Amino acid sequence: MYRKLGLILIVVSTISFLFLYLRNRNEVEPTRFIDRLPDADIIGRADVLEMATEFMPTLYYYKIPVREFVSPDFFLSQGKAYGIDFQTPLYFFGTESDEKIKDWGALIPVDDSSKVLDGILAIGSVFDVRDTIIFDKKIYISNSLNLAVSYGKDWLLVSSTKKFPRYLRHVIQAKRNSISPRWKKFLNDETFSDKPLVVRAISPRLKENGIESLLIAPTGDSTSITLNTRVTQFDSLSFQLKEDGPNFDAEEYSNRTINAHFNIDRLRGNTSAPLYRLLEKVGKKVSFPLDEFLDAWGGDVAFRMGGIQKIKEEYIESELDENFNVTEVVKYKEVKISGFSLYLSMNKRKKNFLTSIFQKGILTTEGKKMRLLYFPPMYMKDSDTSLLFHTGRYAPVVRTDSSHYGLWTFDYTPVSFSLDSAETKSIYGKVQIPLKKLIRDYLPETLEQE
Repeated sequence: MYRKLGLILIVVSTISFLFLYLRNRNEVEPTRFIDRLPDADIIGRADVLEMATEFMPTLYYYKIPVREFVSPDFFLSQGKAYGIDFQTPLYFFGTESDEKIKDWGALIPVDDSSKVLDGILAIGSVFDVRDTIIFDKKIYISNSLNLAVSYGKDWLLVSSTKKFPRYLRHVIQAKRNSISPRWKKFLNDETFSDKPLVVRAISPRLKENGIESLLIAPTGDSTSITLNTRVTQFDSLSFQLKEDGPNFDAEEYSNRTINAHFNIDRLRGNTSAPLYRLLEKVGKKVSFPLDEFLDAWGGDVAFRMGGIQKIKEEYIESELDENFNVTEVVKYKEVKISGFSLYLSMNKRKKNFLTSIFQKGILTTEGKKMRLLYFPPMYMKDSDTSLLFHTGRYAPVVRTDSSHYGLWTFDYTPVSFSLDSAETKSIYGKVQIPLKKLIRDYLPETLEQE
């Protein structure tokens, strides 16, 4: 009897084990939110609440009309009303074409899908919204906004209408652990992880120039926006930053300044390096002897342009003498020019470089001065280790400094940039853009109220 009972227990246990095994084997693990992210040239993460906090000082400083609608409290209230989880980052994506972002979209986390439709209908009461079915999923389209929307249990997909079907198919058909390598690499990247907004760009145009990716994290204060950047090459950098070097002091009147110091041993002759390609492209128009320059250049550059300086310019005037004969008289007049100073560290190959640019007409003599391309006549101070060009009567002071800094004025907006550090394949820096001119151009009524 006990043998039969034991046999029955063994059979029942075996059947139960097989049943549980087969049931678990057939169960599919649920798809994660990040598995649904569509691939694109440009991808990014945005923490909406932190972004609102970050940029509120700017919005209030310039009295931007929508400032009340982008506060953290407003987003929290709207998220609660329409089931959107703004306490979790959203992710966005798009393609790059002709330096513009096209076919953009965003995947937004949802914590209560039963409320999402109310938000869509609220938008529909203001804009034209129609619904249709794609892949057995209801979507909502606004042609005037070029916008399409659909949602699921824990996600809301918003994108431009052109690529929406493609994005939607990826989102609804995604499986567990199907996250793309591009998104996986981005999410595991700790660079700028403390910033509320991070964008990573990978495009054919960047690839053509040897750039693997561009990472940007905008931050702001009350008057400007700063773009924290990381540029990563496919190959190792062809240069490294020096600890210090000769700089020009920044002056109030300067509208263009560059102070930078590089170790360029690996750049010389490295025709495939992105920096070499850039320099080659810039110098091609004037047949600049790039290889001769890199052979002679010590890697330091200090450049300053701006302000008004007066120089005496020689000219010839025909006059009548006391016998009424026409004679040519050399005279001088004061001419106002833009101030210009350029310092280049050089090595023993400097003479070969100078010979080359003289032969090509890039540098010409004009009396006791030199003319470099289209710049005004200037003095040239030549030493064993440097070349110094300057329009002023006296040579500018050159100081040793550790900064790698530049300023360039675009349409009356002084944009400053700096190089902070470099790794094997990546270089880090910042670009700071004042906002007053941009806001005056695009939102002039806000400044009129000041």
